[in-house]
Amino acid sequence: MTTPTPAGERRSSASAGLSGALSGFGSSSMMGFRFGEHIAQRRISEVFLWGVNLLQVSLLLLMWVLVWLGGEAFEVMATYPVIGRFLIWLVFFFLVLYSIRSASQIISLAATNAVVTLLGLDASLVEIFGQQDRFLNALANTSSLLGIQQVVQLTSWLLPILLIWTLVLSVARVVRARARARIDNWVDSRRVAIYGAEDHGSDQPTRVSVLAVLALIGSLVFPVLGLVLAYAARNDFVQAKPRKSGVDLAVAATILGWFGLGAQLFLAIVWVLATAVLGIGLTEFFGQFATVLFGLEPAI
Repeated sequence: MTTPTPAGERRSSASAGLSGALSGFGSSSMMGFRFGEHIAQRRISEVFLWGVNLLQVSLLLLMWVLVWLGGEAFEVMATYPVIGRFLIWLVFFFLVLYSIRSASQIISLAATNAVVTLLGLDASLVEIFGQQDRFLNALANTSSLLGIQQVVQLTSWLLPILLIWTLVLSVARVVRARARARIDNWVDSRRVAIYGAEDHGSDQPTRVSVLAVLALIGSLVFPVLGLVLAYAARNDFVQAKPRKSGVDLAVAATILGWFGLGAQLFLAIVWVLATAVLGIGLTEFFGQFATVLFGLEPAI
């Protein structure tokens, strides 16, 4: 004989079930929120790089599924061009999806994708296995997927550009942080030597150094002038009473100045070598370089 359950116990069990359901929903929401947090923690260049990489592999998987559903294009599945590509793309999709947790993972996977595309490793594997590329043959005969193929080609073109952009910004951030710390330490030590130990952190900057602003502008036009003004701005930071702001401007001017000076020296060396060794001008040299590297015909 079954003993009736008291109303209080029924209410308690119902409350416990509801609490368990809410906690389960909350945990799943927290997982999504954590994923959103990872996106929010990344810089805009890293998010763009991650998004383009994810979009490309997602479209490749979508095309494979659409071709598979479209008919008997894959008569033989157990080949690298068919099932091999699908498995590689599927694994790469999840790797890229969860790479948002780390900037280094985003850059590493994007670099892997760019290297594989640049070296043509996929076509090399098809040749090594000696199998008919039924996937590409099916794509060539499926006009409805032409738009998706064009988007994939666009992502293949954008990916190395975004990769270089992200790497340059990452290196620039490291260089800027180190240069800023070095300049701050140098300025503080000089001000302590001039004004005494009580000057260290005694006042907040109230004006921007004009020399730092001019240094940044000058580094964009005349790198040597920008470097001279940037180093002059350091002395301005030391001697100003009260302190002046603009250290970041001086750091940026120093980086741009040295970069511009290096580019000018590189062009000068190339010009000397092109004139002395090859006996051609700089324009002709870069025209031949573009012909060899990109297959472009020099303008006549």
